[in-house]
Amino acid sequence: MNLFCVLCLSVKKGVLSVEDVLDGDQVEGQGQSNLTISSSSQTELLSRVTYTSTIYHIKTKDLVNFAFEDYEAIFPIVIMRPSVPVLYDPGTDIKSQVTITTKTFLRYDELNILINSIRQFYPKIKIIIADDSLEPQNVTGYNLEHYIMPLAQGWFAGRNLAISQVTTKYVLWVDNDFMFNNNTRIESFVEIMEKVPELDVVGGGVETNQFLFRLQYEEGDEEEGGCLRRFHRQIQSVPGLNGCFFADGVVNYFLARTDAV
Repeated sequence: MNLFCVLCLSVKKGVLSVEDVLDGDQVEGQGQSNLTISSSSQTELLSRVTYTSTIYHIKTKDLVNFAFEDYEAIFPIVIMRPSVPVLYDPGTDIKSQVTITTKTFLRYDELNILINSIRQFYPKIKIIIADDSLEPQNVTGYNLEHYIMPLAQGWFAGRNLAISQVTTKYVLWVDNDFMFNNNTRIESFVEIMEKVPELDVVGGGVETNQFLFRLQYEEGDEEEGGCLRRFHRQIQSVPGLNGCFFADGVVNYFLARTDAV
């Protein structure tokens, strides 16, 4: 006596098919929105069922109604256009991997000191400057882009503008009154990011200040509300990287993945 397993599936925005129909399988509704499978084999039946959407949508869902003997279930299928990959020139040196960005407001003396110090250690790396000064001055140099903004748009608007023009895999953010020295090693940042791909940002130290902190939210009641607290300490060390720690915030000297920020 042969025992048959019967599965019934139905969808609304696509069609269902069974791949690799085996001996003993009976399939009704192949390539349609209602599919019935009868099989003497109860193993991996669903793994051979494929779903193909029949409508175009950037992102939506279809619900699959599934019935087997006396059991019923409903589970979703996400219909979405595949993401276009972010492509970067992998390059062979630091200037093809990293762009340096900063924001300035009235501080051209400090900005020029920063640029000169960058050129001392990284003579060919690209520099992007966002500037919302009252009377912008001309800032020029090799592989340097200077973007003039409306007056006093602020730090966040300037950072967003500068980073929007980055075409390298990584972006290094610095304040306009920083200065590179013999201990500045952008290559170390890149090495960490390549080794730990789940990281989006790696922060460094400015003089002796790392400024890293962790955030903790304490939920409150409707009258008092919650409390967001900041603690000046790290969360925990990063496995395999001595001296590196996970944190919620870092100083304004950090390397980030461009597509993440």
